[in-house]
Amino acid sequence: LTLGTIAGSGAVTNNGASTITAAGTVANAMSGSGTVTIATANSSDQVVFTNANTYDGTTTITRGRLVLNRGDALKTSAQVSMAAEAQLILNYGGESSEHTFGQIVTGAGTIVHHDQGTERFASGLNDFTGTILVDNGGTMVLSTGTGTGARVWVNGCSAEISTGGSVDTVTVDDGFVVVNGGTVGTLTLNDTTDTSSISSGSVGSVTMGSGSTLDVTGGSIDELVVGESAILNLAGNAEDSLGRLILGDNVTLYIAPENGTSTSSDYNVAHDLLLGTGIALEIDLDDDVIKNGMYDLMTAGSVSGSTGSFRSLTVHQGGQTLRFSDVSSYIEVTDSSIRLNTKAIYSESVPEPGTWLLMVLGLLGVGLVRRRR
Repeated sequence: LTLGTIAGSGAVTNNGASTITAAGTVANAMSGSGTVTIATANSSDQVVFTNANTYDGTTTITRGRLVLNRGDALKTSAQVSMAAEAQLILNYGGESSEHTFGQIVTGAGTIVHHDQGTERFASGLNDFTGTILVDNGGTMVLSTGTGTGARVWVNGCSAEISTGGSVDTVTVDDGFVVVNGGTVGTLTLNDTTDTSSISSGSVGSVTMGSGSTLDVTGGSIDELVVGESAILNLAGNAEDSLGRLILGDNVTLYIAPENGTSTSSDYNVAHDLLLGTGIALEIDLDDDVIKNGMYDLMTAGSVSGSTGSFRSLTVHQGGQTLRFSDVSSYIEVTDSSIRLNTKAIYSESVPEPGTWLLMVLGLLGVGLVRRRR
């Protein structure tokens, strides 16, 4: 059965093969054992399912866009096959703040999460090799594997790659991504002002565009390239997260050390550490950090750069903030480490509040003595 026009809203029992070639809204509730094929004249044409459908056959999109306006527009565990130019658009119109996608999708098309709620992909994408586009302010959580070459594209919203989730490529044009236990082959943060994060799981390579921000608190990253004027924050359990680190020009590197009671390195780059120029280093030291010697902030298999790679140093410790524009006395770069001269840093520290009070009282006492004379 080929439908060149779409009209009416009565129930339809389909036990054969139906093909929809016309753009429009299908308000019918479809049941039966048959299949449905979307094959519109133009790839931009939309066919919209607005009713609950329970048919058992495969839904095939060869050309055009199939829009699901409700979570039960396709039967749970239904099969969906997509051609490369096809789109499956999830736009539930605020029906639910959270929905779990239960269908099985194959092919190389594009799944679009175009809803402001949260869409969870927990299964059914192992043979999907296309793109999952997340836009319109929504959130996507991926906790299932995807096929070779699959991609997540974040544009104006957020995505989470959680435990069990895996995808070859994640691209963030606007918004942010959270890697929390999942596996990502390549992560690209383009010129976005939002903060992405990696807390656990693994990422093959990360490329940070100009102005982007990334928090790393755990997991593993084979290679991390920090682009010009980007911000990299290292904290938590990120001590051994990095395989290779490339810091571009004018980046900001924030480090919260873990091993404050010893001189052992807080962060280790397994292979190369390459330093650009104009790097702003900001560190948050523990109260009990060693204060009278050299402190290994970061070690690496090899370091390319020098103390001159840094334009400034900001140190937060014990409620105090120290800022240095001339870092030559405080940062030392060797062929295998970045070190802090904590003895020099703490010689610049302002007195503790109690010390300030004693100094003020002392000055007042001197003034009183002079007046009496």
